[in-house]
Amino acid sequence: MADEKADEKKEQQAPETEKKKKSPLLLVIIIAVAGLVIGGGGVVTYMLLKGKPTASKQEPVAGKELGEKKEAGGHGGKQEKQKGESTIKNIEPSFIVNLAGPTRSYLKVDMALELSEKKVEAEIESKLPMIKDAIVLVLSEQTPDSIADNRGKLQLKDQLLRRINNHLTSGKVVNIYFTSFVVQ
Repeated sequence: MADEKADEKKEQQAPETEKKKKSPLLLVIIIAVAGLVIGGGGVVTYMLLKGKPTASKQEPVAGKELGEKKEAGGHGGKQEKQKGESTIKNIEPSFIVNLAGPTRSYLKVDMALELSEKKVEAEIESKLPMIKDAIVLVLSEQTPDSIADNRGKLQLKDQLLRRINNHLTSGKVVNIYFTSFVVQ
């Protein structure tokens, strides 16, 4: 009878020791899986947010701010002012045009014009429909490949400068700033 009691105790102790051995192993596995899930979620979130521009990058820069940067020694080296300070004129709203070519592509552009003199701003306001028409025509002549790199964008700026300045008599546009440029 004593042997039976001893056998029962051994049988009861054996499952308990197995449970104790399995518990730390199970705990380690659960912690490892949770760590992988949390780490993977962090990596996926980082990758998704990394590629998307924020809204502040797409907003056009106010003309006054650009002028202040210019005065404070900002970029602009090639085109120096002959008669004082330049004026920046934002052209609103955004231009959205179909691009030329066999594929169905669109271009959305926000731009600001740097004017040679303050009085040119009044002339641009009075001739705004003609200037916008010229801009739309030049933009819609482009193909996605022609404006894919910086060289193409600079050529586009030159074409726009020539077309816009053809309409102006009291001064000229000395530079164009693309504040947003999206091809889809």
